[in-house]
Amino acid sequence: MLKSFSEIYALAEAATKDTSKFVSLFAEGGYFYDVGAGKKYYRKDIGYTVDLYASAFPDMHRELYNMYFQDDLVVVELSLNETHHGDLAIPGGVIPPTK
Repeated sequence: MLKSFSEIYALAEAATKDTSKFVSLFAEGGYFYDVGAGKKYYRKDIGYTVDLYASAFPDMHRELYNMYFQDDLVVVELSLNETHHGDLAIPGGVIPPTK
């Protein structure tokens, strides 16, 4: 059993990534909203996003700021900190690495 949101998000960190376990923690209908890309990812597409970002940003680290809870809704406010080493394919096209 996971004890904290930090442990949950560690499953998505490039160094400790366990994509299938991370995805399994989302409830039916749960999603990851990529605000920058303007897209919501559901179920298996959540895993695709975790793997995509880990490939483009192999040193990615998530810094958790706030968590909000209401009934069965959880919102996590965080920043993604990383160096852009690989192609990042988003709905608007491919962003090449900056390093």
